[in-house]
Amino acid sequence: MAFEAFIRFRFLYHVKAALSVQKKAIFLIGNKKVRDSRKEKLILAYAFRSIRHVFVVFFILASIALFFIAVSYNRQGFLPFLLSSIGVIESFFMILCIVKLRQWIIG
Repeated sequence: MAFEAFIRFRFLYHVKAALSVQKKAIFLIGNKKVRDSRKEKLILAYAFRSIRHVFVVFFILASIALFFIAVSYNRQGFLPFLLSSIGVIESFFMILCIVKLRQWIIG
């Protein structure tokens, strides 16, 4: 379920976008050819974009954590099992099966 949420909410896209915006801002700060007034406007725009992507990443992770907490609340022993070595291995194989099944269905 969490793996599908990562795909549906485009988690990696938002992480890459936040890092890209921060990289642009750092490059802009060190650039001597750009006027200071232009830097101020661009840094502000980059900051808002970066904050938006970081908040989206935070809310994706929080929603997945909330889902696991809700399931753990309803089913006693779910979270300890999930964090055990057998649970981690089982989760890994389930994700691997889901990825292979998605590749087979999508093409």
